[in-house]
Amino acid sequence: MRRLDRGDLGSLASLRLNDIQAFSHPTAAVVQGSYAELAVRDRLVEDGIDVLFHLASLPGGAAERDPVLGRSVNLDGSIALLDAVARMDGPVVVYASSIAALGVHTEPVDDRTATRPVGAYGTHKAMVELYLADLTRRGLIDGRSVRPAGIVARPRDAYAGFGTAWMSDLFHAAVEGRDIAIPLRPGAHIWLQSIEAVADNLVHAARMPTRALSPHRAWTLPATVVQIDALVASLSRRTGHPLIVSYGEASSDHPPLDSSVARSLGFITDGDTDALVDAVVSRIERG
Repeated sequence: MRRLDRGDLGSLASLRLNDIQAFSHPTAAVVQGSYAELAVRDRLVEDGIDVLFHLASLPGGAAERDPVLGRSVNLDGSIALLDAVARMDGPVVVYASSIAALGVHTEPVDDRTATRPVGAYGTHKAMVELYLADLTRRGLIDGRSVRPAGIVARPRDAYAGFGTAWMSDLFHAAVEGRDIAIPLRPGAHIWLQSIEAVADNLVHAARMPTRALSPHRAWTLPATVVQIDALVASLSRRTGHPLIVSYGEASSDHPPLDSSVARSLGFITDGDTDALVDAVVSRIERG
């Protein structure tokens, strides 16, 4: 959201933020509570919406442990929120889906890859992508779905419920100089993006002219495909001390990613592994 603060979306009459936890913001109205609740949704949309960034969800691990809550937040609540803004004058909606909607693939992934989610979280993300596309087809909203990969590094107090929390913790461990155990083998590959790159891509999605968009409105964001042992070596170089990692035996391995369509539309990546590491570590060091 940092580009919003620099005015990249033009003149903002008002900014409304929503979270289940109370927090303060110097220029925004903060609505506390779950958007899955009618009273909270009413407060969010009561004065009309021009642009909606739908970023919230119950993370995958938590959604598997509590499927009723997962459905309430990730599917039913999201559909109800989209229905609420669809009653307005065609607002732009940027929906943060996930690569979990793709499921497990061994062949290279591009925008033609079928969604084959294997868990409730990914299934609900894929379903909301489809509903968003249908509302767009009907002219009720101007929807754009983007699928971030592993977002690093989340704050230390924001890990709960994420099955991939170890990805963020790997960066924190490197900065703090502590050992860490991770589930993957050293030769495995994962897709990563810094918080800054994801934020810039979300704002870019909102600013894209409608006339330039095809009916297909779901893009897997460009990511840095890193090999785990190369990532560990890069973190050790950047922090100046060796990162000691106990590796697991999990065979999960992200395939090659072809994000040429997303890149042609102006979406960005952090660059190579060293560039990603520098961006993420610099943010952690700034606090």
